[in-house]
Amino acid sequence: MRRTPLSALPSGNALKGQGKRGEPCLLPKALAAKPDFPDALVNLGNLLHERGELDEAIACCEHVLELDAEVSEAHFNLATLQGRGRLRRRLLL
Repeated sequence: MRRTPLSALPSGNALKGQGKRGEPCLLPKALAAKPDFPDALVNLGNLLHERGELDEAIACCEHVLELDAEVSEAHFNLATLQGRGRLRRRLLL
């Protein structure tokens, strides 16, 4: 499956560069129009991660991989998030 990048959606990193925080205004619209669009879901997972919502970000990555197991960014993000979750649990013990 060939994925078309959604260039209209800024990533979390692009938002940081602009000095903005929170959801970009186009992300909810893109997900409302096409709720299973992997690129938009990866961006949503990145934003959830930035906000510290690790469980939600993990669920987002897992959903992307259910849709398309070849999305390498989702694999990388999921591994990163799972590692942070394990570290957080260790620190809380």
